[in-house]
Amino acid sequence: MKRLLLATFAVVLGFMGCQQSKLRREAKRVKQRDKTITPQNAYINRFMDSTTVVRFIDSAQLSDDDSINITSFYNARNYQFAWFDSVGMMEQTRSFYNLYHQSADGSLPAIPNPTLDSLLAPVLDDSSWLGKHQSAVLPLELALTAHFFKFSTLAYAGDTTINLNDLDWFIPRKKIDPASFLDSIVANRGKRVEDYQPMHPMVNQLQVFMKKYADIEKKGGWQPIPLSKTGYALGDSSEAIRLLNRRLMLVDDLAVADTGIRFTTATENAVKQFQHRYGFKQDGKVSAALLQEMNSPVSERIRQMAINMERARWIPRMGNRNYIFVNIPSFTFYAINEGKTQLSMNIVVGTAAHSTVIFTGSLTTIAFSPYWNVPYSIVKNEMGRSASYFAKRNMEVVGHYSDGLPMVRQKPGGANALGKVKFLFPNAYSIYFHDTPSKSLFNESRRAFSHGCIRLAEPAKLAAYLLKADPRWTEDSIARAMNGTKELQVKVAPTVPVFIGYFTAWVDETGKLNFRQDIYGHDKNMAKRMFKS
Repeated sequence: MKRLLLATFAVVLGFMGCQQSKLRREAKRVKQRDKTITPQNAYINRFMDSTTVVRFIDSAQLSDDDSINITSFYNARNYQFAWFDSVGMMEQTRSFYNLYHQSADGSLPAIPNPTLDSLLAPVLDDSSWLGKHQSAVLPLELALTAHFFKFSTLAYAGDTTINLNDLDWFIPRKKIDPASFLDSIVANRGKRVEDYQPMHPMVNQLQVFMKKYADIEKKGGWQPIPLSKTGYALGDSSEAIRLLNRRLMLVDDLAVADTGIRFTTATENAVKQFQHRYGFKQDGKVSAALLQEMNSPVSERIRQMAINMERARWIPRMGNRNYIFVNIPSFTFYAINEGKTQLSMNIVVGTAAHSTVIFTGSLTTIAFSPYWNVPYSIVKNEMGRSASYFAKRNMEVVGHYSDGLPMVRQKPGGANALGKVKFLFPNAYSIYFHDTPSKSLFNESRRAFSHGCIRLAEPAKLAAYLLKADPRWTEDSIARAMNGTKELQVKVAPTVPVFIGYFTAWVDETGKLNFRQDIYGHDKNMAKRMFKS
C-alpha cells in the first residue's frame, strides 16, 4: 500500500511538473503588457479590465494558441479596445465582417459564426444601437477578437489537417502571426486588407476567377465541342465552330461577340490566347488535345482552382524579396524581384518516374564548366563499363563503390550532360539547375524528360542576373568561364531563395487565368483530401 501511494504521488508530481513546464512555456509566448498606452495617448479611447479577458477565455473554452494570442494582443494594447470606440463601431469591424463572409464564395474556408452574426446584426443595421445598449459592447469586442484568431489561422494557414509530406510537398508551411495581422487591420481601419493579408497574392487572384467560373456553372456551364480527327482551323465552317466561338467568348478569349459557324481570324487569335493560357504551341489550330482541355467541365476547373488556392495558402508572401520560383507543371523558371518577373525561361523537369521534388533552398554557387558526377543508379542501369565507352563520352573513373561499380564523372566540355554551367542550392534531393547540350527539348510543349534535375534554356542569362552586381562578370567573362576546361565555382552573395513549386492553376502578370496538366498526379492526391465526399 505504501509503495502504491508513493508511486501515485510520483505520478502526480510528474504531472504537476509537466503542467508547470507547459505553463512556463506558454508564459514565455505571451507578450508583456504595455502600460505606456493610456487613455490620453491611445488610438481608441475605450479600455477594458484585464480580468474580463481572463474570464472570457475561461468561459469560451478556447484553444491554448487562441488564448495566448488574445492575451498577447490585449497586453500589447494595455487592454484598449480594437473594434469599438466611445462613439460606436469602427470601420475595421465591418471590414472584418465582410472578410470572413467571403468564405461563402469558396475563396476562403467556410468559417461560419451564427452567434457572432446575431450579435452584430443590430449594430450593422443601426449605428446608434450601441449607444442604447452599452452592455453589449464588451461581449461583442471579445467575440470578434476570438473569431478573428480562429478565422485567420484557418483562412491563411490553410487546412492544417493535411499532411504536406504525404503530398510530396516539402516546402515548410508558412507561419501565421494573427496578432500582427490584427494590429495592421486596426491601424489601417480595415482598409486595403489585401495589401497586408498574411497570404500569397495568388489566393486573391484565383478568387476572382473562382467567382466567375462559379457563375458560369450556375448558368449551365459550357457545352462540349465535338471531337474531330483533323481538328478545326482558319476557314472551317460547321456547327462545332459555333460552339467553339461561344466557349472562347465565355472565358474572355474571344473579345467580340461571335456565335457564327465560321472559323475567322478573330477565332484564330482567340484560340492562340487559349493555347497560351493552357501551355500549348500557339498556332491557332484546334487539335484533338486542345479540344480535350476545352471540354473539361467547368466544375473540374473550379476544383482545380480550389486545389491550387489551398497550396497558395501554404507558401509565404514574398513581398519585394529577390527569389527564384520554378513551376513544375508549366515547365517555367522565374527570377522575381520587388514583385516583378525579372527573368523567365523554359525548363525541362523530371519525368513522372523521376519526378522533380517540391521543396525550397538557397542558391549559393555557380559552377562554370562543371564536372558531372554520374549518379550510381545511372552507372548501374544506363551505362556501359568499358574504357572505350568512357573515353568516347569524355568520362573518367575516379573510384569504385563497395560493390565494385565504378564511380564515374564526365569532364567539362560541350558534350557534358550538365552543359556549360550549373547552379547549386544544396539540398537532400541532389537537385540543381543546369545547362544541357540537348537544346531541342525546349521546343516541346510538355518538357518532362530529366532524371529530376532542372535544365535551363538560357543558363547564361541566369548567370548574368545572379552576378550583375559584380563588374568583373561581363557577358564575355561569363562566356569564357562557360567554355573552360576546368570547373570554376563562384559564390553567389547574397544567396537567393529558391522555391520549386507545383501549381496547375494560377493568374499570370497580365491577369490571365492559366491551367496546366497534372503531370505528377499531385492534384489527384490533393483532391482525395480536399473533396472527401
